[in-house]
Amino acid sequence: GLMKAVVSFLREEGKCQLELHTVLDALKVFTGSQTTNILALALLANLEMRLRTVSSKNLVSLSAEASTDPLRQVVAAEVGRRISKIKVVRRTQDFDDLVAILAQWASRGPLSFAEDEAKGREVITERSARMTYVILASLRDMIQQDPKNAPRRLAATVAAISPFAGGDAAEPLAACLPAALSLAEAPGPRPAGELAFHLAALHHGALPFHVAIRLWRVLGVALRDREEEKIEHGLRAKIRAFALSIYCFSSRTTLATLRMAPESASLEAYVEELDKVHFQWQKDPAVKDVASTVRRVLPEAVPSSTFVEKLAIAGTPYEADFAIEDLRVLLLLPRTELCLAEEGTLSCQGRLMQRILEHLGWRVGWLWPHSELDRDGLRRL
Repeated sequence: GLMKAVVSFLREEGKCQLELHTVLDALKVFTGSQTTNILALALLANLEMRLRTVSSKNLVSLSAEASTDPLRQVVAAEVGRRISKIKVVRRTQDFDDLVAILAQWASRGPLSFAEDEAKGREVITERSARMTYVILASLRDMIQQDPKNAPRRLAATVAAISPFAGGDAAEPLAACLPAALSLAEAPGPRPAGELAFHLAALHHGALPFHVAIRLWRVLGVALRDREEEKIEHGLRAKIRAFALSIYCFSSRTTLATLRMAPESASLEAYVEELDKVHFQWQKDPAVKDVASTVRRVLPEAVPSSTFVEKLAIAGTPYEADFAIEDLRVLLLLPRTELCLAEEGTLSCQGRLMQRILEHLGWRVGWLWPHSELDRDGLRRL
């Protein structure tokens, strides 16, 4: 009787006045048994109904708190409902909210979904494609509406889109650079560095000349004029990766032209100080068992060679999980930042990393959670 009354209360006719955050907290608790599943379904239905009336700002907050697969599905469905019939957004706040939600989804990454959460991953993948379309269609107008915040907004947009988008997003994003970035009013190191890195990743390292020289010069100004601003570790690794992509994939003529720019000296001097800086990826539970298996099987797969764990690869901001140095082979565990939702597919950041390492003469193998990791499987890598 009590359960029936509670479920009835949560329905629309029950006029439940619980705060949305209270409903979210309750959903995190009421999972497991058959009885609590009934209550969880009622709470989900209540949340789905009430999400239709919340502001986009509150939807961003709720999206950040959605820590279970059913919650993510409900929030993603509401985001999808709101953008299903629009081609562009008109207000900068709505645009920023959309970018913020996409960035939250990107921060979780595909490897953080459990095996039984495939539906949530599928829903988010579908919605992110639509969100990316709307964001790209709206971006130029957002920059024109608010030139003062254009560098920050463009940097946030590129960072949010790059984990989901393919190379087809690179051109429309790069087309916004002239309006968003100027040497006269160069942004700080963070937006300049984020833009440079993520655009390099979207182009898989091969930046067009007009994009490369603008990013190179603007980043040089930002680093030269940063005063004593402290640049956090992750951004320093990104700046190093951007510079390395320029060195690896630019023609001699392009590289000579970049180095003639007056801002080049400050950028290259800064990059020289980063020889000990490496990316520190998130620790994904899904790859922990993979590492244990490889550690056990690798000596059987290559008995005539020795392997090293956690090798800092000289001249790069990257570390290899396993390296067989005499064979010039690197074995890498996929991380949230390096792969897309589809199993076995690298993100733009992952592709950039692989291209740089291969350019430097390494063979790269990826240790996907569902790949064959016996002796013969590792030999094939």
